[in-house]
Amino acid sequence: GQTALHKACIAGNAPLVKYLLDKPVPVDPLDNSQRTPLYFAAEKGFLEIVNLLIKAKADVNSLDRREETPLFKPAGNGHVNVVRRLLDEGTDATRLD
Repeated sequence: GQTALHKACIAGNAPLVKYLLDKPVPVDPLDNSQRTPLYFAAEKGFLEIVNLLIKAKADVNSLDRREETPLFKPAGNGHVNVVRRLLDEGTDATRLD
């Protein structure tokens, strides 16, 4: 299943993400596919949410079941600003899919 933080990231609800992170809630919970909230925010190109999660110390190199990091989807979806932000934080750009 997914946490409230997952759902807020998927919906692009930055105020709710900020509220939840201020509680605090775990920043890197895993869903059934081993994906963190950062994975979904990055995939959808929600830079503000990506920034909030990184500020809260989200793991930018977490791996899902397919061994993909949060960098894979935004790179494929053309979310250049998210890709830049993740690379600035040290995401491993050498991983292969």
